[in-house]
Amino acid sequence: MINIRLVRKNNNFIKLNVYGHSGYDRLGRDIVCAAVSSLVQGVIIGLEEVICKDFYYSIDDENASVNIDISKYNEKDLEKAQILFNTFRLTIEKLLLDYRKYIKMKFEEEQ
Repeated sequence: MINIRLVRKNNNFIKLNVYGHSGYDRLGRDIVCAAVSSLVQGVIIGLEEVICKDFYYSIDDENASVNIDISKYNEKDLEKAQILFNTFRLTIEKLLLDYRKYIKMKFEEEQ
C-alpha cells in the first residue's frame, strides 16, 4: 500500500510524506505506483523550478519513500505552494475512487 501523509499548519500544507508500494502489479508495471510517483515528482519540480528552491526533500528509492518539507518558506512562497499541494491532494482523491485498496491518504495538523 502507498501511504500518503499531508501535514497542515495554520491551514497551509507544509509537509508531504509518501512511502510504500501499492502492490497493484509487479515492479515496473505498477500503474498506481507510476501515477503517484509522477504526481510527487510534479510537486518537487514545481517547488524547485517555479516557486523557490529553499525547501527540504529526500527520496529513498530503496525504501520507496519521499519526504517534502516547505515549513521554512516565506508567506508568499507558502501561498503559491498551496496550489501544488492542493492539486496533488485532489488528484490523489480521484485515484482513490478506483484504487482505494492500494493508496491511503491521511491528514495531520502540526501545532
